Formats: sequence, structure tokens, C-alpha cells
Amino acid sequence: MSNNSSGTGHPILGIVLAIIGIIIVLLLGFLLGAIAGGIALLLGIIAVLLGISARKKGAGGKGITAIVFGVIAIVTAVAMTLGTASLMKELKQQATEKNLKIAQYMDKPYLGVMGILTGLPQDEASINEIIEQLNQLNDSSN
Repeated sequence: MSNNSSGTGHPILGIVLAIIGIIIVLLLGFLLGAIAGGIALLLGIIAVLLGISARKKGAGGKGITAIVFGVIAIVTAVAMTLGTASLMKELKQQATEKNLKIAQYMDKPYLGVMGILTGLPQDEASINEIIEQLNQLNDSSN
């Protein structure tokens, strides 16, 4: 069993976790909103803590890198979550102003697109009506 007294494994793990967090929030942030943001935020915090721990154990530059990537993951998570929630609120407001049926299913802006999809009706007539309204909205904006 090797003794990892310099803590070199901690910063590398921190860097990997932070990068995974950044990727999750950038790829899934709009779809999953706060869920993806929360995961990325947690991974970023863990990365920062691992970087601080590694710095205390003498890992130097790798510890700083883990901290920097962790902070980037945290900032990206917060920005994407707030941006997605703001965008979804704006979309709901526009849908409400145009009396679109989909507006009543947009009660969870913090969940991004998934918040809409989980609230949609399951019957074909309602779905077709929503699709028709969205097509009309798209045609009027072009």
C-alpha cells in the first residue's frame, strides 16, 4: 500500500469532478435546470475542498488547479441555473400573453424544459392543440 502523503490524488480527483460538473451543467442545464445545476454545484464544491486539502498537504499547483476548476464549476452551475429559470419564466410570460395552452404547464421554471415536459397532458388532443399553437407562434414570429 503506497502512502500518498503529498495528496496528489486529491487535486486530480477534484479537477475531474469539476470538469464533469461543468460538462453536466453545460450539456443538461437547459433541459434539467436546477437538477443539473445542483449536481454541478456539488461537484464544484467537492473539487474546491479537495484542492484546499491537497494544498495543505503540499500538492501546490495541482491543488490550485482543482480549486480554480471547482470555482468555475460553481459559477457555471449558478449562472446556468439562474439563466434557465429566467428564460423559462420569460417563455411562460410570453405564452400567457398569447393565451397559449402550454403556459399552464410551465409552473416549474427551475426545472428547465423537463419542468414543462413532466406537466404536459398525456392525451393526444391536448398535445395536438399545444403543437398547433406553438406552430402558429413560430409562423407569426417569422
